Amino acid sequence: MTDGKEEHTSTYAQTAKAEAGGEEAGAEVQVVFDLRQLTVHDPAKKRASRRKGAAEERAMVRYLQARGFAAEKSSRAGYRGPDLTVPLLGIERVVEVKCRANGFRELYAWLTDRDILIVRANRREPLCILPMWLASEIAAEAEGLARKGIKSERAFASTNDRELSNA
Repeated sequence: MTDGKEEHTSTYAQTAKAEAGGEEAGAEVQVVFDLRQLTVHDPAKKRASRRKGAAEERAMVRYLQARGFAAEKSSRAGYRGPDLTVPLLGIERVVEVKCRANGFRELYAWLTDRDILIVRANRREPLCILPMWLASEIAAEAEGLARKGIKSERAFASTNDRELSNA
């Protein structure tokens, strides 16, 4: 173990002069592999991850359709393209859906007691991150969709967030 990295060392006989070191033919050369770079992909985990992503995409389509949007799931196995499409303000918008166990924990922490989060990497366009309930309300208002009988989901979302954080 070197510098906290688990390593595997291997030797092999070199049959010709090494271009990089000018070593003699037949010299032993030590090769070091960082085992973290040699990832073994578990097909079962890959399938589970794909199922989790597809389920999240279907749930998002149902959520948007329940609020009057003509959202459609467009991704499928082996297809490269957007996960969803949503016509909004006369343009077919493409949507990428990501779901992580704890991958976005910091974003959620920054959104605590805030409605909108704006983030920007150096020399990149700022991104606006907001809760789905607020995004759907803004989009519905912009589209002029009737929202009769649908209460603001702010109270539901914050109650649900508190329940999840206490669990």
